[in-house]
Amino acid sequence: MAEEQDKIKEMNDWYETARSEDSEWYTEAESCKKYYWSEHWDPKDIAELNKQKRPHLTYNEIWPTVNLVSGMQRQNRMGLKAYNRVGGSGESAEIITTLIKDVENQSDGEFEHSDAFLDGLLTGRGFLGIDINYDTDIVNGDITIGRKNPLVIKIDPGFEKYDLSDAMYIFEEGWYLQKQLQLNYPESAEQLKMIGGMVSTDLQLIKGMNPKDDYGSTEAVGSVLKEPEKYRLKVKTCWYKVYERVKFLYNEKTDDIEEVDKESEATLDEFIAVQKSFGVNLQVISNVQPVLHLAIYVGNILLADHRKPYGEVNRYPIIPYFAYKQDDRNTGMISPLKDPQDGVNKRKSQFLHIINTLANSGWLIKKGSVEDVNNFKKFGSKPGFVGEYTGEKPERITPPGVPQGHLIAAQEDSEAIKKISGVNIDLLGQGGGRDEPGITLQLRQRQGQLVIEQLHDNWRRTRKLTGEAIVDFIQKARTYTSEEIMNIMGREVEGGGIINKLKNWKMRRDIDRVMNDVNVGRYEIKVDVAPSSPTVKQANFSALVEAAKAGLPIPPDILLEAHPDLPNRDEIVKRVKALTQSAEAEGPGGPSETPGSAIPGGETPIPEA
Repeated sequence: MAEEQDKIKEMNDWYETARSEDSEWYTEAESCKKYYWSEHWDPKDIAELNKQKRPHLTYNEIWPTVNLVSGMQRQNRMGLKAYNRVGGSGESAEIITTLIKDVENQSDGEFEHSDAFLDGLLTGRGFLGIDINYDTDIVNGDITIGRKNPLVIKIDPGFEKYDLSDAMYIFEEGWYLQKQLQLNYPESAEQLKMIGGMVSTDLQLIKGMNPKDDYGSTEAVGSVLKEPEKYRLKVKTCWYKVYERVKFLYNEKTDDIEEVDKESEATLDEFIAVQKSFGVNLQVISNVQPVLHLAIYVGNILLADHRKPYGEVNRYPIIPYFAYKQDDRNTGMISPLKDPQDGVNKRKSQFLHIINTLANSGWLIKKGSVEDVNNFKKFGSKPGFVGEYTGEKPERITPPGVPQGHLIAAQEDSEAIKKISGVNIDLLGQGGGRDEPGITLQLRQRQGQLVIEQLHDNWRRTRKLTGEAIVDFIQKARTYTSEEIMNIMGREVEGGGIINKLKNWKMRRDIDRVMNDVNVGRYEIKVDVAPSSPTVKQANFSALVEAAKAGLPIPPDILLEAHPDLPNRDEIVKRVKALTQSAEAEGPGGPSETPGSAIPGGETPIPEA
């Protein structure tokens, strides 16, 4: 128990370090999200302006700017494809590609990715998380991928690498009911019943349960034991790495490397001797490596602490997206746009205020000429007012002209938003004249795209990291069986003939090699982005179409056969082949015609005598 408390204390120290070091980023990220959702004005400024009966307008020009870049990503979604390296197997690459697509399709990956990309635009950081879910497959589980809220992820501030591989720890926060935790962690159920001493930031009152109680108030801390159903508890999930000396067995003949578990170390020498008697030479390689651990705790209760939680997967299951990043600095699109956005709002609000005040410019009246001066002051500027006067007629003061400076300044701020973000009027579809050459418009659009290229380039990097992580989980987490893969690929050949049995055997051999030989993922294939498509067949068809557009002479029947969803494909391919063969038989000169022939290529009619 003392050891658990020491571990919780150490993790809380890590948590506080990450939180305090990143406090400025969290504050700025929350502010940027508010700007996206049109919450531009400080509540204190709004209260003061309301007190003075002055307007506070919001013209959200950040909204379309960010949405355009987000829309570009959504309309040009990237898929993932495994390519075989030199000497690699095309079958292995196809199997890996199929499984990557299965993971992403099962998780609605394209939408999760777009949400993470938008998080990066708003806050500078987006995160995708890989996990194993046992809701459907309670035995092997399913690999899932989903967007993580960047505001609940806390990272070791000492990291430098984009993929977070050099971070010593990563935290994720989540809110759970006490009953949920008791069901998920029955061994800690009794401790959870008596949970107490929670700090205010680790408690959250469920909205609508009791409006009088504040989130995390002192009273709430005292009443969590009495009314636990009203509160959610903050659960901290901590992935961390511990450096350990690890032993590996290296096969000199096959170059295979396998880690030696702790239980096998006692009989390691004996095992090597036996293998040598069979002609297999094994070497022991010792190396210090970081090993992934996973700890989950709430308050002072350690719910779980696992070494190698995903089998031999040794990477963090959190994949980052950094919109703009250099060294320890990181931001999104909105931070540099806040000042010009404030300028637009304030100057247009001031302009409206001036118009409103000029509408009631005042009166000049001779003393004693108006019977009820107070009534004149109160209603003199309102429509339908009737005032009585004796003697000299009251004279309205002519208001000065409306100053244009505020509008001009607001327009300059609006232009500044476009210049700073790179999303110019041409990208927004608002530029160009009727007589302007199209090439000029294209050049300006291209210039705007270059300014925001870093956003998309970093996203491509994130997508590649996602693919590599999925391959790691596929090969090492053991969630797929050979039968499942055969069904997913739809490749099992029916029938009992020798040839069909041989084909099935070969496919199963390729699948077993992919799943059992980590060298396939390490050396034989590489994962890269590709045009997004729901299936491997669709991806292959898209690749052929692009090659044909580039000028590669691909026969039409080959393109048609590659199309995965073409109705009546066999009949169409058959007719196209027939037409192609007919054209080839007739030669390059086209259909033969005989002078006087009634029908091209037909018989020559006999001339009359």
